[in-house]
Amino acid sequence: MEKLLKTQNNKEKNAYLSTEDHFHPNKKGYNVMATRLSHEIQNNVKWQKR
Repeated sequence: MEKLLKTQNNKEKNAYLSTEDHFHPNKKGYNVMATRLSHEIQNNVKWQKR
């Protein structure tokens, strides 16, 4: 994670972090995580139709 953060510029990092603590995700950060999680679930889990 540290390597990833060091390679990104500050503007790009802060686009996904809370302006209050610069640690927790903001709304945009949570949306990115939710989208990626959704894609991973869809790609790796065979959903059964009921």
